[in-house]
Order: sequence, then C-alpha cells, then structure tokens
Amino acid sequence: MEQLFQFIFRWYAKRKSLRSKKYRNLSQIKSVIIIFESDFMEKNTLVKGFIEQLKQEGKDVDAWAFVDKKETLTSTIAQFRIIGQKDINWLKIPRQKAIADMTDKHYDLLIDLHINQNITNQYLTLFANAELKVGASLQVYTDVKPNVLDFMIKLPEHSGAATETDTTELFNQIIHYLKIIQ
Repeated sequence: MEQLFQFIFRWYAKRKSLRSKKYRNLSQIKSVIIIFESDFMEKNTLVKGFIEQLKQEGKDVDAWAFVDKKETLTSTIAQFRIIGQKDINWLKIPRQKAIADMTDKHYDLLIDLHINQNITNQYLTLFANAELKVGASLQVYTDVKPNVLDFMIKLPEHSGAATETDTTELFNQIIHYLKIIQ
C-alpha cells in the first residue's frame, strides 16, 4: 500500500505548478515554516527548541506536523499545528481545510525536518507556500523531478530508525548552509 501512496505523491508532485525559487542567506529570511514528525505524546521539545532559536534570530516561525492518531492533543493555532488522522483522507493527503490553512501564508523558507518516510509530511512540504524548501535527502524526494526540495542535506547512514540526534544534525546542517549562501 505504501508504494501506491508514494506513486500518487510523485504524480501530485510532477503536476504541481513550478514555483519561483529564491535562495537567500539566513539573515535575509524573515518567515519560516518547519515541517516535522510529531512525537506521539505531542511534546516535541526538540522542535520547540529549534523554533525558539529561530525566533531569537528575529524570524517569524510556524510549525506543522502529522501524528498518526485519531485525536490530536495540541490546540490548533496557526503558529504550531499538529494534524491527525481526521485531517487526512484515505490516501493520507491533508484535507482541503488543512491545505488552505497552511497555504494561506507565504514563507521565505521551509525547513523539512522529517527523516522517516511520512507521506502526509511529504504533502505538507509539497503544498506549502515557500520560496526556498530545504530538508533531508530522502529517496522519496530525489525520485521526483522537478525536486520538491530546493536543496537537500545528505545524512550519514546508520542502522535502525532515525533519532533526535539525526534531526538535530539535520537542523544544524541546514542553518550552517543557509548562513553561507551569498
């Protein structure tokens, strides 16, 4: 079934209209959206730390995530939104209401922090209204031409599931490269 979901995602990605990409240095970026994998308890301490770090640099930061359960615990606010099973259809595509809420705002930068295969987060990244999209170099993104992400960070391979250390490394690498863009 997962292969079917990925096939449909690639179909959507190939037909999505091309957007104008704008590479900027981190100091030039004003608004950021972070797409991430929510932990089951929705604490998300690590991501909240990243948000705080970006806010201290003067960025307007929103965050969106998917958690695979029926009811989400986090209150729905525009700046920090976690969607659950009731917010997606049977193909794991976010419902129109969620997509409209997310695409209502324009962002200078999208940071995709999901490392494990998560089809709903892939759609959030695809549909987000951002000029520059960055994240991990995942097979699901490199298979799609034109690419969903504008630049991708290659993470070291290891056995087992991705950890918070991997997410931290990804975030730090993204910030590092954004600082050196001229």
